[in-house]
Amino acid sequence: MVEWLNRTPYSREIYDEWAHKFFHGYRPADPIERAGQFFYLRYTQWGETYDSGAGSGTSKVRSQASPYANKVNRLDEFADRLEDVVLENLDWPEVFEKYDSADTVFYCDPPYVGTRTTTS
Repeated sequence: MVEWLNRTPYSREIYDEWAHKFFHGYRPADPIERAGQFFYLRYTQWGETYDSGAGSGTSKVRSQASPYANKVNRLDEFADRLEDVVLENLDWPEVFEKYDSADTVFYCDPPYVGTRTTTS
């Protein structure tokens, strides 16, 4: 995926095309392209959201391409760190039942998809 992302330019035109398709339900069949487009959309838009299009991240003050490229460059590091980690997409009672032991550490994080908080 890193190679795929490195071949993909930081472009508002690409962002607009992929965001339109993604937020209308399109997902590429190829798993590398699907993951790459998700990563690209996530980290090239304002606020780095993933539940709706927020517009291409551009700025008159500084380039947004460099911070994005830094995220791509760190993917191999994260892959190495997660090599022996088990990630599950189950309800918490199922995970606890399946993995609970004296040597298990659980980290539970609540879902954030589609939630937004506002202050008055």
